[in-house]
Amino acid sequence: MPGRNPDEAWREFREPLKRAVGAVDLSVRLRERRFENEQRLLASPVTGIPFGQRLSLLFSLTLEPIEESGLWRMTTRRYDFSIVEASTTNIVFGWHWHPFSRRSQVTYPHVHVPSASQFKTRHIPTGRVSLEDVILFGFDELGVEPAYKTGRDIVIAVRDRHKQHRSWS
Repeated sequence: MPGRNPDEAWREFREPLKRAVGAVDLSVRLRERRFENEQRLLASPVTGIPFGQRLSLLFSLTLEPIEESGLWRMTTRRYDFSIVEASTTNIVFGWHWHPFSRRSQVTYPHVHVPSASQFKTRHIPTGRVSLEDVILFGFDELGVEPAYKTGRDIVIAVRDRHKQHRSWS
């Protein structure tokens, strides 16, 4: 979702994701932060987003504007998507990618499934995962109801648009 400058690229990336998150909860307000190095954070509220009856969705994306052929786009530098128990905040599923982490040697995209007790700290390789994929997983596999009738279609449209412009498959 290219733009003519970094701010336009940010808006072109952020606005569709806000629509996808709105398909889960229309009232949610996302957190945003701009860092000195021009990277930006887009994240769920600290308390998460209600995700069905007993779960919450927490996420954060760190993005950076890059220029290609005179147009700007946002590229992901790290992500953390977690589905947690709403009452305890225990992670049920956690998808992470932190290739530049100071705390972890694991640089590939992975999932944690803490309920699989003997493997709860293992990093299961996944390939890159989008926030839209996690939301659709909630709809399709966890019984999360979209906030409105066309919510699932909106998330699919946002995911498909993102696929056209991302640099990974």
